[in-house]
Amino acid sequence: MISNIKRSTQLFAIAPLLLLIISKTLLILADSASQSFVWVAYVAEFIFLWHLIFENKKTDWLYSIVIGLLILGSIGDLFRIMHWPFGPIMFFGGLLGSMIMTCLFLYNSVKTTSKVVRYEMLMLSLCLIVQFAMAISILVLHGFWATYSKFLFYPIAALCGTVLLKNKYVNLGERNLTLYLLVHSLFIIIRLTFRLFA
Repeated sequence: MISNIKRSTQLFAIAPLLLLIISKTLLILADSASQSFVWVAYVAEFIFLWHLIFENKKTDWLYSIVIGLLILGSIGDLFRIMHWPFGPIMFFGGLLGSMIMTCLFLYNSVKTTSKVVRYEMLMLSLCLIVQFAMAISILVLHGFWATYSKFLFYPIAALCGTVLLKNKYVNLGERNLTLYLLVHSLFIIIRLTFRLFA
């Protein structure tokens, strides 16, 4: 994985992806244990986000708040799947965190004083903005853009990987948000891939 990221963070990042792959593989084999692995995959993503909060310095408090909102959204997503109460409210908290994260990426990419424009971060911000616009249009146009919005996870994952490999982030908080976005995008891509071939 990315060489400048601590081994513990790498393990926490890889765990939910591996668990999701196991759950989807078991689902194809018609094994009843697959649902348990889905639960564990979501819990692993939740632990990964907590790890990122503890890894942040006190100076990165805003990034920790954003990651806290993303944790709320991750719990809300699980609650929605299980049809438990308050799922949509918590999911909205995660959506708010994603919006703030996009604003932080866009602000940091624009405020740079270097002559070389931080192209990857700017493109990442624009991809996220387009994804939000499509999400809003899904509500208005009743699913017309739903198929197209899912494809944005592929360039988002590629851009996050590029940013992390080139060390193009302002501080530890931004690196952690980019790492979360990479893992979350890969999480969605794995789900979509198994859905296509199931």
